[in-house]
Amino acid sequence: VVVTLAHKTMSIQQVLNLVPGAMIQFEKPYESPMTVEVSDRAIAEGEIVKSGDRFGIRVGEILPPRERFVALPTAEHA
Repeated sequence: VVVTLAHKTMSIQQVLNLVPGAMIQFEKPYESPMTVEVSDRAIAEGEIVKSGDRFGIRVGEILPPRERFVALPTAEHA
């Protein structure tokens, strides 16, 4: 399971210039829905929550099965 907070495109030079303490800013506001992915497929959206000293995601919406899964070929069609 992967929870995607945000994406950002950076040049190789920008990545090489990163140092401890550097901050990468994203265009996505922190209160925006986060995406839960399995095998690079979005299956749900939710919000980031803090529980004690840990972070988690509260699932707010499960995507419909037709958007989550792709039918596998059967033995007779393989």
